[in-house]
Amino acid sequence: MMKQILSFLLLWAGLGLGLSAQHISVSSFRFDEYDLTANLAGTSVEDQNGNKCALIRIQTTEKGFSFDVGVLGVQKVDDNKVGEVWVYVPAGVRKMTIRHQQLGTLSNYAFPVNIVGSKTYVMELTTGQVQTIVKKAVTQQYVSFSVTPADAIVEFDGDILETVDGTAVRRKAFGTYTYTVRSRLYHPQTGQVTVDDPKNRHEVRVELRPAYGYLEVPGEGALQGARVFVDDEYAGTAPCRSDRLASGEYQVRIVQNLYSPVSERVVVSDGQTLRFAPTLHADFARVTLAVEGGAEIWIDDQRKGAGSWTDILASGDYRVECLLPSHRSTVRELKVDPTMDGRTIRLDTPTPIYGSLDINSTPAGADIWLDGVRVGTTPMLLPECLVGEHTVRISKAGYGDYTRTFSLAEDATEEVGCRLEDGRPVVIAAPAGADIYVDGRRVGTGRFEGSLGYGSHTVYAALDGKQTATQTVDVPQGSGSLPDVTLAFLGPQTFHVNGVSFVMMPVEAGSFTMGATPEMENPRDNERTTHRVTLTRNYYLGRTEVTQALWRAVMGANPSGFKGDERPVENVSWEDCQQFLQKLNALTGRTFRLPTEAEWEYAARGGWKGRGCPYSGSRSLKEVAWYGGNSNGRTHDVGTKQPNELGLYDMSGNVWEWCHDWYGSYSRADQTDPTGPSGGSYRVIRGGGWYCNARYCRSSYRYYGTPDTRGDGLGLRLCLSE
Repeated sequence: MMKQILSFLLLWAGLGLGLSAQHISVSSFRFDEYDLTANLAGTSVEDQNGNKCALIRIQTTEKGFSFDVGVLGVQKVDDNKVGEVWVYVPAGVRKMTIRHQQLGTLSNYAFPVNIVGSKTYVMELTTGQVQTIVKKAVTQQYVSFSVTPADAIVEFDGDILETVDGTAVRRKAFGTYTYTVRSRLYHPQTGQVTVDDPKNRHEVRVELRPAYGYLEVPGEGALQGARVFVDDEYAGTAPCRSDRLASGEYQVRIVQNLYSPVSERVVVSDGQTLRFAPTLHADFARVTLAVEGGAEIWIDDQRKGAGSWTDILASGDYRVECLLPSHRSTVRELKVDPTMDGRTIRLDTPTPIYGSLDINSTPAGADIWLDGVRVGTTPMLLPECLVGEHTVRISKAGYGDYTRTFSLAEDATEEVGCRLEDGRPVVIAAPAGADIYVDGRRVGTGRFEGSLGYGSHTVYAALDGKQTATQTVDVPQGSGSLPDVTLAFLGPQTFHVNGVSFVMMPVEAGSFTMGATPEMENPRDNERTTHRVTLTRNYYLGRTEVTQALWRAVMGANPSGFKGDERPVENVSWEDCQQFLQKLNALTGRTFRLPTEAEWEYAARGGWKGRGCPYSGSRSLKEVAWYGGNSNGRTHDVGTKQPNELGLYDMSGNVWEWCHDWYGSYSRADQTDPTGPSGGSYRVIRGGGWYCNARYCRSSYRYYGTPDTRGDGLGLRLCLSE
């Protein structure tokens, strides 16, 4: 803002109207030991640190001076005194610069004595004479504050300034002003700024000192995952570092499962990170609970195990119950503390609850099977039978089984009686002149028409020392004739394609249980559902997996990663296999295909000759398969391990084999000639490969892949209907 002020023209005495500049000079400077003005209430002034300033009484008849004593800053200027200007400065200043717009500048005048707070000094100035004229001049300027942190509050001359990105600006008239900068979690800072430069704005930079620190809890040992509370507020889990905490004292609490809580007071200091890592003391015991008879162990209504259970229990009281079907449970109250660590606690065994069974049959002498266990022959009285649900099966050679399921109550007697039926009619056809055998007994030649007792029977035919495959004929209880049984002599077939030969081995029709039968250890959920499958038609399966030589003879190229004519082809998708089959069928005039999943598993189990092995042809995987335990990380020539019961090689291991079926869940229902789901996203693969462990090479193990999946462990085996 512009306003009218008095400015001064220097007049040299005796020179009339001539004008020129006159320098300011100090004629004397002294300490006035008798002047107490700087130390008296009402006339003393304190600096920003609360210390009394020194007073310099500058004797001059002129007005309009400004004064600068360096970084310590002039604290106050009073130019309302007659013939004097009072200037208050902090103790210890060494120099002063005096400016006047017309009289000029006296730069860095060095004080001849030490400047002491609350003392008065007298400075006499010598200046020229002035004549006043009216002139417009600037008497205001901007003050710019740059503050850290950027959101700090700036209070300037009693006003709160708006701060944007750490900068605040205010225009002020010439003079000296006090400012304070403050922010949460920082120490405030107070200072002064003198506005006296008409050409340049005044820059004030303030960086506040932190008034906060951090708390850090490491995640070492028992502290890992412990919950951390600061003044009862959740701060996180160890390892953790707190947000900024105002410097001061805090109550820190550490809570960890199975350990006694820790609570301590700590002090957080400015700019420091306090690492708090207390030692936690165990508040638990590792105990073993044991009960005879394989009873289930329950703790506070949660099942923990059967027969024996070992684990950690936090200190406290527990209700332990032992349960066993058809028994009265036992209950024990258990108090756990750290002194019990390593202790074994014997629990009371549940007591049995009995009823009675009276079992009889016509004819007598039939075997009695109770819940799958043979207990004797009819008639029989079982006075001590556990209560609950039971299944009784009564069987006798030549008769159909009788089965009944019932629930036995305490102290009750359940009577089980039956009349056994003795078979159903069947026709068995064999080649002309061949003798027919049922359960090892010759029953006719060429054709048998008669009755077979309920149950399973083995049937085959023999002629001139040659024997057909043995078929299993199941005779279920009921009425009516059974389907005809046809016996035939089958043998291997050899085919030739572009100079490459391959052999197809016969697989005679029959029935089997598909899925995770008892010998299949560690089954997956997708194979657990066992079900009876009957294949009514004979078929042929490749003696070996399709070799690279055969694939190249048909397709003209070899996609395999592990090269070798007699090694199995790999890196072929289900879709690739379909193209191969189309070209092979065109070359041979036959209808080769991929086996169904049921055909594959029946053949892998050895068909009617199967011996109940988990792997195809053996209980020892290394005898019949190249797998992760012996393959040295590669495929091997086909047919170099032992074959299974049907003369098929590498049904376990070497490479996985595509099947025809879409992949889907098993059904418990009996099935005849199944071909899998009608659609899906994945196709079945079977048999395991060179990189697999034993579990994957079991005959019941199921896996799958999208039809376009390829891999260096994925090939195929041919199938041909009879």
